[in-house]
Amino acid sequence: MADRLQAAKQGAYTDALSPRDANVQRPSRAIESAKTRAAVASKPPQKEKEPPLQPPKQVYEPPSTDRKDGAVYQVGKMLGKGGFAVCYEGQLPGHRKKYALKIVRSKMPSKMEQKFQTELQIHSKMGHQNIVQFLRAFSFDSCTYLVLELCPNGSLMDMVKRRKGLTEPEVRFYSIQIAGAIKYMHAKGIIHRDLKMGNIFLDRNMNAKIGDFGLAALLVTGKDMQTIRRTTLCGTPNYIAPEILEKGKKGHDHMVDIWSLGIIMFAMLTSKPPFQSSTTDEIYRRARNRDYEWPKPGSSNRFISEEAKDIVATMLEDADKRPDPDTIVQHCFFSSGYVPTSSEITTKLRDCPPDDDRFYAVDVTPKMASEISHNLEDLCSVCEVGPLNRTQTTYKSQRLNISLDLEMKDKRRKRLLQDCYAPRRRVLQPNKEHKIDLTS
Repeated sequence: MADRLQAAKQGAYTDALSPRDANVQRPSRAIESAKTRAAVASKPPQKEKEPPLQPPKQVYEPPSTDRKDGAVYQVGKMLGKGGFAVCYEGQLPGHRKKYALKIVRSKMPSKMEQKFQTELQIHSKMGHQNIVQFLRAFSFDSCTYLVLELCPNGSLMDMVKRRKGLTEPEVRFYSIQIAGAIKYMHAKGIIHRDLKMGNIFLDRNMNAKIGDFGLAALLVTGKDMQTIRRTTLCGTPNYIAPEILEKGKKGHDHMVDIWSLGIIMFAMLTSKPPFQSSTTDEIYRRARNRDYEWPKPGSSNRFISEEAKDIVATMLEDADKRPDPDTIVQHCFFSSGYVPTSSEITTKLRDCPPDDDRFYAVDVTPKMASEISHNLEDLCSVCEVGPLNRTQTTYKSQRLNISLDLEMKDKRRKRLLQDCYAPRRRVLQPNKEHKIDLTS
């Protein structure tokens, strides 16, 4: 009896939290149950899903030029799972350093194969302090393993959910780091196309690191040296730029990542994306119409400045009006309040808001203005973004390193798969030249 009462209470709680019109009359439980049984009976039998990947306790990396005897990874706890991959902690015996092992089955549908090898090739060429470091890839026991930098503090989404939003100084800190990584990718001719809080990870020092290049693409140029725009519908609904949704139109380019940064900044400030709705169609409609609202003053104890609202608005514009990363960090939002140093962004902030009064200051004193300017210049320099960046690095575009001969596309893909997937044949390491066509 007590169990039934508890179940009834839980059902009532669930009903109260459901996004349902309060004036709609609910059908009886018996009718609902009958409809459910009928719907299940009418469905065709589905293929059994493959069980999730469960790697052995020890994974063997084959011998390679820098590891003539190969290596053995001790597999630890699961870190997460996605559409076709799982991620586990890995460690070499006798070493304290831990890694993230991203694991996929070597045999997969052709389309998924192409997507994975694109991720492999792009990520292996990335080298920025705010991008998850790719270390190596190898094949073992019918699976392919990507050895990546471990980010032990979870994702930015986890932090924002636990905290129900961040302070503006924290938003400044992470926005500059993400902008620096975006500048680096775009200079290399790469669009990420799936930037979201769940794909931004926090390393042991709480720095933001962009990961998951599964939807990334190369921006290529045609014979007239004009950028060939992408037309694939891809991304996560809450973060998708409107031009991606316009089928048969002019396509999209690197500015989709700037739109996503605007969404991320809004979500960091409010704890949810601006166009969040109960259906995907409604999300898309609101995104096309820029139909979003900031929390009303007094509805929460979180302060959101006009400067914060303005910078988000500049990124949620049409593609040709969006600012580039260097312009973004020059916005007055970044000088209108405190900018923390890396040492002030501690692991404590994963769960608790900062104690420092400067994180909540609305009025900037002359002393604080000087401190803000100094911290802002230091952060921009470390992240290599904006005019305050003292280390103006010129990046070599991947467009020059990757062959675009479309007639050889299938042959090169086949060769790459043989190289990477064949057991004990080859270990792929970052920043090596592996040619592949990325135009599909």
